[in-house]
Amino acid sequence: MPDLDILNQRLLNLEDYYSTLRSRWAIDQEYYDGRFEISVPEGVTVRIPQTGRNAVDVPSTHIVTDKPVVSRRRELHGKRSREDDDDIEAWSQAFLVENEEQAETPPLHEAVKHELNRGEVVLAGPFFSKKRWQKGEADWLWYDAFDPVNVLMEPGPYPSQVFFQYDMCVREVEQLAYNREHYKGFDRRGRSETEPTTLVEWYGYDKLGQRFCNYACWERYDSQWIASPGRTGYDYLPATKVYSGLGIRAAGALP
Repeated sequence: MPDLDILNQRLLNLEDYYSTLRSRWAIDQEYYDGRFEISVPEGVTVRIPQTGRNAVDVPSTHIVTDKPVVSRRRELHGKRSREDDDDIEAWSQAFLVENEEQAETPPLHEAVKHELNRGEVVLAGPFFSKKRWQKGEADWLWYDAFDPVNVLMEPGPYPSQVFFQYDMCVREVEQLAYNREHYKGFDRRGRSETEPTTLVEWYGYDKLGQRFCNYACWERYDSQWIASPGRTGYDYLPATKVYSGLGIRAAGALP
């Protein structure tokens, strides 16, 4: 298992690799927020319309989320295979509908929003909680859509690791720890509730042929684990980049 120094160095390497793209995103964000500079004569009042924000927000809010369509590449190996395809498609559609209903903000809305704003989105999951499943809770299986600004993945079509970063305050971490087992090891260490911190979650493989990926969690600017590296129940990397289709970018392309 990698130690904390190794993981932090990998994180820094990916930040350096994506630095040019992230600089471009920062400029785009100024137009989305209406904070870009305009050269005008002194004394002129500047009023910036919400054109940039509306170009992203309006289409995303019009996405229909209660009738998702899932299609699987059909296998031509007889009736049994076609029945399996039908079952998988029906299950996937029900999974998406349930997630959209349970989430405060529908992930599909967020996904389209990030695709329009960034040109890509990171779909994280599917995640599952065995404890919730054993209790019969409905939300034991879920996925989410992440702003790629907060996610760092290895380039290429088959990445072996991903880093999720969260900027929050101490109190927010403690509240999340009630429902998230991985955050139970968080230690306030005398800090106030409002003191900011940055949490990092890592999923990745550390050797070829490894079936289940690893997980670790720590504070970005700290030397202590919140959850030290250990095996997960996921035999896949729970993160996928999806591109908007605007332009020629594809998985594996340079940023």
